[in-house]
Amino acid sequence: MSEQNAPLGTQVEAQALCAGWRDKGAEMSVLLEILQEMHDDVDFSTHETLIDDSVIDSFDIITLIAEIDDRIGVTIPAEELVPENFNSYAAINALIDRLKDED
Repeated sequence: MSEQNAPLGTQVEAQALCAGWRDKGAEMSVLLEILQEMHDDVDFSTHETLIDDSVIDSFDIITLIAEIDDRIGVTIPAEELVPENFNSYAAINALIDRLKDED
């Protein structure tokens, strides 16, 4: 069945799902942009030990938290400020996803 012939509810669900994918992709791009603005010499897409290797420090974390709040609209609470949540791009992205799902 084509989208054009699909029931209205199905069309709305499909549009919402596509919008979610676009939003997710945009958030991932913004997060990567934020990280690269902080340290343009690091390949954040592959580096998995950002905290362990001291690639980002506590000042970077503060900046990152503020930028995520400003540009992505997700507030990171104090209890989430643990190294595991910031040790890689994937971990930060997962944190953002989890916090968005809790809203």
